[in-house]
Amino acid sequence: MFEKNRSGSVAVRSLGGWLVFLPILFGLHGQLNGVARAGVSGSAAGALLPATGEQAQARWHELFEAADPGPAESICTSFLESQNPEVVAEGHKCLANFALTKATTVTLDGDTLRRGFGGPGVDSALDHLCSAIMSASRDAGAHQARLALLLKAERYSELLTALEDSDSRIHGDRALEMELSFGPILSERRQYAIGLIYVRILEQAYPQDDRVLGAVGAFLMFLERESEAIVYLEKAAEINPRDSVNQWNLARFYDRKNDVLRARRHYAAALFSEDDPERFGQFYCRYAGFLERFGSRARACQLERRYCGAGEAPACVPLEPGGSKPNPEAANDASPEPGEKGDN
Repeated sequence: MFEKNRSGSVAVRSLGGWLVFLPILFGLHGQLNGVARAGVSGSAAGALLPATGEQAQARWHELFEAADPGPAESICTSFLESQNPEVVAEGHKCLANFALTKATTVTLDGDTLRRGFGGPGVDSALDHLCSAIMSASRDAGAHQARLALLLKAERYSELLTALEDSDSRIHGDRALEMELSFGPILSERRQYAIGLIYVRILEQAYPQDDRVLGAVGAFLMFLERESEAIVYLEKAAEINPRDSVNQWNLARFYDRKNDVLRARRHYAAALFSEDDPERFGQFYCRYAGFLERFGSRARACQLERRYCGAGEAPACVPLEPGGSKPNPEAANDASPEPGEKGDN
């Protein structure tokens, strides 16, 4: 789950965390280390064309795992001669990886050298990925790799165009999950306006999907367009009321509005619905902040100690006389209340 900041805001769902840039793109922004390894020569490659896309992928993955760039380029170039479009697509994906070994750039910022990611290597890789999609238009891996590369290179206008193109070629739940997985990265980078356009493109293709509607509502919240956001958040929860993220986002909305009763109800629904241990702990850590402001500081302290990271327990710092400011010197005197039934 990704949030707007550490204090907790609306959530943009992900597939479990920062996107790992796919087995399709081995060494996306790294360099092959040049370890020598015996391989098939370019002249012999054409006689050994794989029969299927799966065989082609396995062959070039093996070469990249062994960091053997010479055979990888010649063998994958030979894949382009195949009559099987899936083999051709794998050849282009392999060559995209090879191009990305040259995608590191160095610029001078004042008197400091800074490494970046871009240049002709990225352009060449994108050309190969587009060719892979033209060869096998329903290859979800090629679509995902193209979106990932554009996001990594921060080429956001091209990212939006690529998403529209992908939506015209692939469809279904797995495709949507893949496309939605990039939303949290845009959120983490605070690219809220781009993120809103991105998820609204998805809305055109999936107008009744609660995950998409919730993502639209989340980005509207990030942009402080609350009157529009609540419409999407409520509709997402109406379609799928048992989804913890839908309930959490409504809780955060009403929390920000100081509507304590509604916020508490949706927090409870989110915690009840969540079965992922990591996200459950994150939810409870954020919920402690709500309790600190509107409920029991002792209970908030208990939850913070149990679910938040080391040193993140502000509710455990007793207030100074008068109740206006924490008194750090008395922090160790705070004792949590007993746990509530069902809190595990």
